[in-house]
Amino acid sequence: DAFGKNITEQSQLKLSVDLEQSPAGEKYSLHADTLVGGVPENILTLSASLPLGAQEYAGQWSLKARTAQVEPFSFGGLLPDFKVNGDGRFGFNPGRAALSLQGELQGEVNRLEVLNASWRDLGAVSLVTKFDITGAGSVIRLNQLDVRLNGAQPILELQAKRAAQLNLKEQRLQVGPADAGDTLDLNIIGLPIAWFSPLVPQVKLTGGLITGRLT
Repeated sequence: DAFGKNITEQSQLKLSVDLEQSPAGEKYSLHADTLVGGVPENILTLSASLPLGAQEYAGQWSLKARTAQVEPFSFGGLLPDFKVNGDGRFGFNPGRAALSLQGELQGEVNRLEVLNASWRDLGAVSLVTKFDITGAGSVIRLNQLDVRLNGAQPILELQAKRAAQLNLKEQRLQVGPADAGDTLDLNIIGLPIAWFSPLVPQVKLTGGLITGRLT
């Protein structure tokens, strides 16, 4: 339960975990729920199953969160206005130390000046992404990545057309199969130069939008 001078309504964060074993196998679930103004809302749900005799857990995830749910538990800190939701699948094989994660996410954030005053004029920013990532041991493989970032106007689009593989142990990146062709397409439609000002405060940056394309 959250209490404070700026919290006038009942706010509660609840985590629950369920474990079940049956002749068919094992089932697991995790729920993160909030109570905002007396109204219950779910933030995160994870569920997974391990059939009898199987070696890999298969599961689903769903996320739906917004500022009002999280801010009472930010220890007095202010957060931008945001909302995010998405869902997808995941798998886990402990014997091979292998993990897979697929899904889609949509989100919107506003009042970024709460984080940095120089972002006051950025307005609302929205993100839509679709991804497919797998990993085993020290190797991470990106099978799919689509990202679209928009403000009042479209900002950029990023598309990974073919797989990229990163070996953390050997510090080696392998992009795509052996045959030729574009693997990554980054289309910068209109990236505000003001976004970079907080990153280099000792430099004065002026101008409008950065545009271009990289493949």
